[in-house]
Amino acid sequence: GGGPERVDDAETAGGGDKRRADDKAKGGKRAKISTTFKKGKFSLRIKTRVMAGWEFKDRHPQGGQTGSDGTSYKFFLRQARLNTYFGLGKAFRAKLSVDISDALSKFDPNAIPFLRDAWGEVRPADAFRLRFGYFKRPFSRLELTSPGKLPIRGRGLANGRILEDRGYGDRSVGAMAHGKIRAARLHWYVGGFQPALRVQGIDAIARLRADPIDQLSIGASGGYKRTRNASDAVVQVGSVSGDVRVRVAGFELLADVVAGQDYLVAGNPWALGVVGYSTYTFELPKQVALQPAVLFEWADANLKLTQSEAIRTVAGLNLLWRTRFRVMPQVELIRPLGQVTAFNPWVKKETYYVMLSLEL
Repeated sequence: GGGPERVDDAETAGGGDKRRADDKAKGGKRAKISTTFKKGKFSLRIKTRVMAGWEFKDRHPQGGQTGSDGTSYKFFLRQARLNTYFGLGKAFRAKLSVDISDALSKFDPNAIPFLRDAWGEVRPADAFRLRFGYFKRPFSRLELTSPGKLPIRGRGLANGRILEDRGYGDRSVGAMAHGKIRAARLHWYVGGFQPALRVQGIDAIARLRADPIDQLSIGASGGYKRTRNASDAVVQVGSVSGDVRVRVAGFELLADVVAGQDYLVAGNPWALGVVGYSTYTFELPKQVALQPAVLFEWADANLKLTQSEAIRTVAGLNLLWRTRFRVMPQVELIRPLGQVTAFNPWVKKETYYVMLSLEL
């Protein structure tokens, strides 16, 4: 959610005025709801987010791909998040975040059920902070952007394949030093993490973000992973990402490129994804706003093969009220490219959905 729970949000800690300006540009001032409690130097802040809706899906595997074939529809609960932040003066912070929607999800052996974040942070200076516990690795702006701020549902094909399934991003146990150099408008991160919760090894990840002007932000990340492959042999692989975000008045554009070696496939081939979305927020009376959103993505699960690519497009028209409540009717199309075989992990699919989102 908002606040410092995401790495990129932590990069701008102390930038409350900027965040309030962004909120105003996206549909008016936030509702005046106090969820912060203070006593002396101790502070407690509580935030919640609920995201739910209804979807209709038409899915058609081809060429040896597996899974259901045909149409389906359902109500879904995407998030039921409770974030709690603790502070003691300016030097100490901690966060505990849980998500009750896991009760409706399949078990993920690489995640801790119901837990999203559990970390402590020591802040001796803006230029140096130390975070430790269970939290997101500093990789890819799209991954580090809260679902409450994304104008579309889901982060896409490459994010799921590279960052989540192969563990180059997403959450893990570890420690990270980070900070911001105000004079240069730079934010830096260096961390070491478990490659997966129950796998021996290490992830070393570094990220640098520059905000040369208020309207432009550029980031780059790189990672080294020592882990075990499908044959239980030790492998050493890498990952890289680059991203840019542009905000001018009500217009926003975000582009993100991620690449990582697939250590579960012989030869450790590289997988690659390029994704970008654009929105424009039209302010209306009564703190209401309309936000058309479009997204395009190209992904390749194996750069050594010619039968492992797909594209994804999303289009929608979001309705915002006081920036806290969103109605998001959208259409998502996924199309594998070329001759489809079992080597392509992405299935031809159309999804029509309406998602409601409330954040307090």
